[in-house]
Amino acid sequence: MNIITIPTLILALLITANIHAAVLNSKHAIKSPHYTGQKGAAKIHYTDLDDWLKHRADDELPKDIYDRGFIIDDPKVVKPLYEISNKLLKNWPGTLPKSAIFVRVDTKSSVYGAEALIANEILIYYGTLNNVESDDELAAIIAHELAHILLGHNAKANYLNVALQLFNDYEGMKNLRDTVRAGHIIETGEKKYTLTFDPSLQNDIVKAGEQKKEAAELYQVYHSSLLGRPAESAADLLAADLLIAAGYSPIGLHDTLGKLGRSYTIEKFISHSLTESSDEIMNAVKLSMDDQIKAFGTQLQNANTNGDVDFNGLASFSNFSTFTSGLSQRLKKTAMDFAWKRFKTSHPVPQKRVNKLVNYLDTHYGLRQRQKTKTTTFLSTYRRKGINTISSYKKIELASLQLIEGNIDKAASQSIGSLTSGTDKDPYKRYTAHRIRRDQNQLSSAIVNIERIDRYQSIPSYALVEMLDLLIDKQRLSSADKIIQRKEQYGYTVPQFYPAKIAIALARKNQDEALLAANQCINNKKIAKTIKKQCVSFGLIADTAPTGAGAIFNGFKKATNSIGKSLNSGLNPSNK
Repeated sequence: MNIITIPTLILALLITANIHAAVLNSKHAIKSPHYTGQKGAAKIHYTDLDDWLKHRADDELPKDIYDRGFIIDDPKVVKPLYEISNKLLKNWPGTLPKSAIFVRVDTKSSVYGAEALIANEILIYYGTLNNVESDDELAAIIAHELAHILLGHNAKANYLNVALQLFNDYEGMKNLRDTVRAGHIIETGEKKYTLTFDPSLQNDIVKAGEQKKEAAELYQVYHSSLLGRPAESAADLLAADLLIAAGYSPIGLHDTLGKLGRSYTIEKFISHSLTESSDEIMNAVKLSMDDQIKAFGTQLQNANTNGDVDFNGLASFSNFSTFTSGLSQRLKKTAMDFAWKRFKTSHPVPQKRVNKLVNYLDTHYGLRQRQKTKTTTFLSTYRRKGINTISSYKKIELASLQLIEGNIDKAASQSIGSLTSGTDKDPYKRYTAHRIRRDQNQLSSAIVNIERIDRYQSIPSYALVEMLDLLIDKQRLSSADKIIQRKEQYGYTVPQFYPAKIAIALARKNQDEALLAANQCINNKKIAKTIKKQCVSFGLIADTAPTGAGAIFNGFKKATNSIGKSLNSGLNPSNK
């Protein structure tokens, strides 16, 4: 019996080995642009964000990494992920293009997954690191994204510029917020006026803006809608090959698909709730603004009866009610598009995709390989030495949730608690602290938080624009210069920075430099119309006047600027 059993086992092992070899040369692998038929050449070498941006200085691929959220490249967090990747690549019969791995921290801890960007960057959400339950599951997340790169999926993906859409919506919310701040005039005596704003209305706008950002981010982290389900399945199958060849249990991949599906279901309902509540707040804002505008217009007309002040742009107020209604609908439509409709082809994992993986494993692998026991040795060490360094980001998540609920003071407490010391330079922590202090109207403190950041490269462009606006408004021009130079130091021009560049040049009375930036802005075919309108609004270039939101806000700005001047001269006789 023993004599029969031994040859049988040897034969079984040989058959398994042959099947295994055939799998690594399957049609999925052979279709890869990086398949050579020879293993051992594929490796990924650790690189930090700064060196990676330097490496990419001259390539023509989209710089998605510039706008893909807040990036952490702490070696304690990231280097172990490279070790897993190289273990997975050891048996790959081909090469790997130059790649890098980063961790994105500005998502909720419940968000599970990763994405492969168009330039072969793998971005893992920090919630994934908190929620994986085995070495095999973490390896499966990485293997799936490596498979996208090896099969060339990410190079073919037509990525939507999510950051630009977030930037556009942020601009709308920011201008509406500024309007409320500037647009409330109160008569304090004969020909004496002061400007103020309704704190409750300001809080509503902060709340609506935070909810809109939250809903939009949910789309951004589910990148698979840009690749399509066939590509996802192909990546699943190649990931299974890489996992088994590296000695991991494919059950980890099965677990991953299940969690992605559950994550999708949870976030879908959260998104829907945020969209609806954001719309309700915008309607409340509209009603409040309507009442303010009527009262404001009456006060302006009364103040101007003696002809002392020229209130340019007052006609814009008649259109403002229509605009706020339109903004409300646009925010709702955008959020629904992002967080609902496009999820339909995204990471919700249909059962047939899971079945396809199970059938593939059954066909190509033996029972022992399919049911290999999962391990947690790597993960326990990693959590002890690595990802505990980002545990404080949980407090930032709690701060963001407080902002969504309109509790600015509680958000401030959570945000400050995330800072390990007064010298903490972490970009995401400082950005959040700045944002909350700005919403509290503590602008000096907001600026301090901006200026204590040490790595502006790891901050998405839309967030940098937000900080630039405040710095320029408060004449911190050198600090604004520093942000722009750091972000663009490797030759990539950030389109959203053009309005800031024009404003800085004008503040320094450098008309030629401002005109050059304005011309570069409107002559660049790749720049969005909304940004071009901002560049035109400085009045340096003969072009059609901004329309829609731009015209309304420009008119409002002119009117309120006139009011501000009148407070120091025309409306107060003592200043004449």
